[in-house]
Amino acid sequence: MNNIEKEEELRQKFKVFVSEEKIIILVFFDVEMNTERSIDFTKLISRDVNNILNKDPKKKYHGIVDISAVKGKIANIPGSVRKIYADMMFHNQMKKIAIIGSGIFYEVVVNLIIQATGKKKGIRWFKTREEAIEWFNEKNGS
Repeated sequence: MNNIEKEEELRQKFKVFVSEEKIIILVFFDVEMNTERSIDFTKLISRDVNNILNKDPKKKYHGIVDISAVKGKIANIPGSVRKIYADMMFHNQMKKIAIIGSGIFYEVVVNLIIQATGKKKGIRWFKTREEAIEWFNEKNGS
């Protein structure tokens, strides 16, 4: 498999886009988060997010990470992958980050990551995109 085929295969597992509300949205499809190729996968995501951010370096964005369809164990993510995600979350153009999912396991893991990063005010777990957007629209919501 050449690099283009490999990238096309990995791109079927996620989508990064800017919504009508000007929110950067990262959606994971049915993807195992502990795959051998998680570093290549994460670098593609990071490249897509950075392409959005670089279009207007002064613009600030809220972000939604939708992990509703994730089936794998996120506890086995390599440190280098966690660093790439942390760099995206703490980028100076990112405001609030909402993580959307439905599994209690993922909610607990995400909340532990939030506490460990010290960015408690800017990251929250939600069950729906609508709840996340309400939080983004709060005047003083943290």
